Amino acid sequence: MTVTIYDVAKEAKVSISTVSRVINNSPLVKEETRQRVKKVMQKLNYRPNVMARGLMLKKSHTIALILPNSHAPFFSEIIGGVEQVASNYGYNIIIGSDYREKKKQLSFVTFFAEGRIDGLIIMFPRFVGKDIQTLLNQPLPLVSLGSQVPGLDTSCVLIDNFGGAYEAVQFLINKGHKRIAFISGIFHTKDNTERLQGYKAALKDHGINLRPHYIARGDFLEESGRKTMAELLKVNPRPTAVFAANDNMAIGAMDIIKKSGLKIPDDIAIVGFDDIPLAAYTQPPLTTVRQPMLEMGKVAAEKLFKNINNIPDNQKIITLKTDLIIRKSA
Repeated sequence: MTVTIYDVAKEAKVSISTVSRVINNSPLVKEETRQRVKKVMQKLNYRPNVMARGLMLKKSHTIALILPNSHAPFFSEIIGGVEQVASNYGYNIIIGSDYREKKKQLSFVTFFAEGRIDGLIIMFPRFVGKDIQTLLNQPLPLVSLGSQVPGLDTSCVLIDNFGGAYEAVQFLINKGHKRIAFISGIFHTKDNTERLQGYKAALKDHGINLRPHYIARGDFLEESGRKTMAELLKVNPRPTAVFAANDNMAIGAMDIIKKSGLKIPDDIAIVGFDDIPLAAYTQPPLTTVRQPMLEMGKVAAEKLFKNINNIPDNQKIITLKTDLIIRKSA
């Protein structure tokens, strides 16, 4: 015999509307009542009809997540964090991968306009507010990761890139290094700019002159770490330490250092940024700045569901702290 919402209401001694509010995560239900209803739902093995509920509420119970590269291990923790929260709200996720194409990002906005998704989480958004407004007659529940959406007052989850970079360079300085190079990512990006600023500030605060020829331009890819490190090895005097704007470039740089017959960290120390899974298994293991990617995904999803459910978000912009993970490369 199929268990219905009426059975749950009767067993929990509440109204049908209260059970409905619990199912839809309404903030109007007292926590004690919410837990009692959930226990009854579990006891009776009650499963809400998601499709019917979606039609009734005009919701798809699907959200979209757009990342620069959904296949990269670095982003898997963000996906995991979003999935955990979405599952608690009874939602499914569509995951999109895009780094440069505005067209792809706008296609998800179109999905929202057509009722196919209820909200969007996007990392490093490249569209602007007017692009969204031309497609929608209502606000898009949207949370951005890493940077704010130009032209829109939306919720945003950021990483303390400046603080993480400052701590990494200060660590090298405290190790006795004064000739510290920086391998940058794509120069105009927000995260790279903030990490470069942190690098410069740490040098300045410790009385170390900035050497422009110690700043080498990469593009966040491992091969650019190799190319820029090869250039830095030709500089006289050679740097004794390198801070790379991400782990991929740090790993590429380590490869060139070792192929040049130099030892890490005896001849050149190196620190990365991100703490990708591979960082713990390089030879030697890479000292790096860890970004709280799982937490980033969870916080972003919670903010999105507040938006979807019309719950005020009193802290629209939140910046998460990083941790310096000390291993053997520095």
